[in-house]
Amino acid sequence: MKEDRQKFLVRFWDKECTGADSPFQAVAGIENLIPGFEAKTAFQLFGSAIHVPSGDGEGGMTYDGRQDDGFALSTILTGPDFFQLFPHVWLAGSPAVLGQPGRIVLAESVARRYWGPDSVRNYLNRRVIYDDSLRLTVAGIVRDWDRPSDLNYTSFISISTGPNSWLRDRIPTTDWSSLQPRRSQAFVRLEKGVSPSRVDSFSVSLLFIGGGRGCGIGAGPIDGGIPGRAGGQGQSGEYVEE
Repeated sequence: MKEDRQKFLVRFWDKECTGADSPFQAVAGIENLIPGFEAKTAFQLFGSAIHVPSGDGEGGMTYDGRQDDGFALSTILTGPDFFQLFPHVWLAGSPAVLGQPGRIVLAESVARRYWGPDSVRNYLNRRVIYDDSLRLTVAGIVRDWDRPSDLNYTSFISISTGPNSWLRDRIPTTDWSSLQPRRSQAFVRLEKGVSPSRVDSFSVSLLFIGGGRGCGIGAGPIDGGIPGRAGGQGQSGEYVEE
């Protein structure tokens, strides 16, 4: 834990952006252009009705895609690297399954809500359908996150599903160039000795070059031990030892 305490998780957020165009398209590969990242991940929020077919393929149940609080979305599109920065306990499958299009990982509570009590292995290879036509195969089950978090998502669709489905108009790539204001977030863990201010200076320069002056991004530390518990803009984050 001592080594981890010397690192920060840094979040990039969109602010005061107008329009729906990504400010990163002109600087594709931005995640590889800013030095000092030890690990990184990004995700796209996805709000849609979720249909769970019955066992015989007829009928089924439809859910609204919100978290239990009734407001926040429950689903994101992301890749295996999400679980490198925000580790979960895997009950079936592994992060690698999110490297394939058409795959979804569910929290245990969601799988039980959809199909009732069962062995977690029996939830694998079942189908869920988003927005009537995005058909996904369950490829993993993770234990629910049971501590305070702003990233309490319970359904994880592989990011490669975007460019390999009708979502390609919104998510044409799997890299950060597809990130959009208010629809996506990116997180990094800095290498030892790299300050957030250094990352800020590189990110502002790149966005200026890419024409993203109206959609600047900033870096700010978050609590490393509790995913998503941000210290807030301009405030220091503190690592919470588990």
